[in-house]
Amino acid sequence: CIIDLYKDTHIILVASALSGVTNMLLEAIEKCVNRTTPVKEIIREIKRIHLKVSKNVIKNEADAQESREFIKELAEKLEHTLYEIWEHGIIPRLRDFVVAFGERFSTSILYFFLKSKGYNVRFLQADELIVTDNNYTNALPKLKKTERLVKEKVTPLLDEGSMPVITGFLARSEEGYVTTLG
Repeated sequence: CIIDLYKDTHIILVASALSGVTNMLLEAIEKCVNRTTPVKEIIREIKRIHLKVSKNVIKNEADAQESREFIKELAEKLEHTLYEIWEHGIIPRLRDFVVAFGERFSTSILYFFLKSKGYNVRFLQADELIVTDNNYTNALPKLKKTERLVKEKVTPLLDEGSMPVITGFLARSEEGYVTTLG
């Protein structure tokens, strides 16, 4: 594994969504706005994709089970949000919230995979670390606030020898809403 080449350094892993998932989530939004595909059907497909990848890469049963449970919890949150869009329409804040699920699903799988292989990893979601302006779908980081959070939450993990596994692409506004980076 390429990680082994750098295991004696401070490694931070940042993951994107699985190929095609961001587009799938954007299409899910449109399907809900237009009410063309039932939410349950959308969720079933997104869950199926991620559960399949998880099953294929995580062989340790305890970690595989944790991964499945996490994917199902994420899917429930996504489902709730898609129903909200179905009922009330879309706003940029909700669009970013939905699109960010791609990174949450994939990064969790990477985390549980590495954990199952014995790596000392910690799962972090970037909206706990990166603070942005309110320009949804194209947010820019507030560097001083972000630097403070990274020093507070990531540096101690590196100092103790852990490897942070962090979601890419997402952050949060100063008001606490999920944003996607520009």
